[in-house]
Amino acid sequence: MRLPTAIVLLLSFSSLSAQQPARSDDPYFRPTRPLEALSPQGGELIRLFNTSSARPRLLLLLSPTCTSCRQAAAQVQRILETDADLRLRLLAVWTPQLAADSRNAALRATSLLGDRRTAHLFDSWGFAAKVFAARLKPPSGKEAWGILLGFPAGGSWGDLPPTPTLRLSLRQSSIGEPFSQERLLQWLRSSKGD
Repeated sequence: MRLPTAIVLLLSFSSLSAQQPARSDDPYFRPTRPLEALSPQGGELIRLFNTSSARPRLLLLLSPTCTSCRQAAAQVQRILETDADLRLRLLAVWTPQLAADSRNAALRATSLLGDRRTAHLFDSWGFAAKVFAARLKPPSGKEAWGILLGFPAGGSWGDLPPTPTLRLSLRQSSIGEPFSQERLLQWLRSSKGD
């Protein structure tokens, strides 16, 4: 049986596009979630953080091409898929820290964490990495990135963000304990905003 030409072309186009990597300059590429650019003062992040204070907040400071950052984002997504009713706000801040990091790489990385409770931000100015370095005091003045920070409901961001009750590090860092899915689950269960 011969398929109509239009369907054959559609199937051909579909199989061709599946072989091509998704690119943000490709008109057919759509990130899972919008990616908002942060201003140098980070007002967009502060506003989202403060307007979400009624529920626990998980802030992820990630490099879009860092392997451990991408793996952690995917693990967080899997955890969220198991509890769709969890009242939580995720703020995924993608910050260029490695040579291959860019806004396009961050757009692609949003697909790793597509949960509706997640806001994705691109921090080309390094605002979040600097402000959390001031709050968390990493050794030798390094910027804070490759970390997951948990904040219970309540508390707002003034001159500095509140102190997180969860600090998970994806890199070797004294900022927090090593990332583990079990520890994140424990914090999520104890911080449930019902």
